[in-house]
Amino acid sequence: MNTGKISVGKLVGLIVALVLIGGVQGVGTDAAAPAKGKLIPSGKIGPIAENLYHVQGVAVATDTVFITSVDKVSGSGFLYKIDRKTMKVDKVANFGKSFFIHPSGLQFDGKYVWMAIAMYSEKSKAEVFKVDPVTMKSSGRFKVDDHIGLVVSDGAGKIIGANWDARKFYFWDEKGKVLDVKDNPTSHGYQDCKLYGQTLICSGGGAIDFIDVDKWEVTKTIDAVLVPGGEVTREGMDYHDGVFYFLPTDGAGTYVYIFKEG
Repeated sequence: MNTGKISVGKLVGLIVALVLIGGVQGVGTDAAAPAKGKLIPSGKIGPIAENLYHVQGVAVATDTVFITSVDKVSGSGFLYKIDRKTMKVDKVANFGKSFFIHPSGLQFDGKYVWMAIAMYSEKSKAEVFKVDPVTMKSSGRFKVDDHIGLVVSDGAGKIIGANWDARKFYFWDEKGKVLDVKDNPTSHGYQDCKLYGQTLICSGGGAIDFIDVDKWEVTKTIDAVLVPGGEVTREGMDYHDGVFYFLPTDGAGTYVYIFKEG
């Protein structure tokens, strides 16, 4: 007698068939999975003898390495300018003031160093700085009603920053006008990012992600690897023409680790 019941075997077969043709809602997706890359070790530069305290970000130029760090004991938020050949400190500026002591990840866009100084707590306040790389003094600034943990610039007027754990990304013009606010397209708590054209390269949470700024989706991801002191994505990261520079450790005697993109 037909009772209207479907056997377990037939039910499983039906589910499998629906999955294969994308007939189950939520199974099919239009978004392609991000490409997978890898890191190929390519040396290191250093050591940096200076006590860098707690590193926040790194930006590597032809002759110079810029590093941000915080010293909670003295209430200082430092920006270091280091000679790339000798890895000795050329200049250091303290942007810390009152409760604003936490510097961000940074980017040197070829003209200026862009960084933020925030209160040392989430959902707080920050100030974004445009710093002259020669004088190491501010050439412009604007205030933000959130903790800003990283700042990038494309050198053509587009400024992007992310808050604590990079939960939200803010898009500004150089005067600080908010153009857009977007949620992080991943669950990764980024520490440092760099912007080149329409690609945002972000490091943190055990991964390096390439984010298409227009589509706001990850196009490629690379798993972090270990170096002495921990994962390479722990703190500072820079990227130029297929080469990554990581500064994951604090204090004195640290190295910038170099990896090629594979």
